[in-house]
Amino acid sequence: MVGVDGERQVGVLSFVDEKNYVSLGSSGSGRGEVAYFVVENPTEFPATAEIPLALVRQAVKEFLSSGGRRPTCVQWQEPEIW
Repeated sequence: MVGVDGERQVGVLSFVDEKNYVSLGSSGSGRGEVAYFVVENPTEFPATAEIPLALVRQAVKEFLSSGGRRPTCVQWQEPEIW
């Protein structure tokens, strides 16, 4: 999944294979979680999952060009809330 906040120029990524992963960015906005809408439903992510929008774009390109493998251009974390 890809979530984007164009106003703040950040986004989140999630990837599922044998485990659930979300992107790992900086310490986040200071909130415990952030919500992004997936098919019109809010989905919570750790605030530390937010990464710069340019990195979101790079990861999507890598995902598509690699045949669907987890992008290596971002760091990943296993979320506690999923």
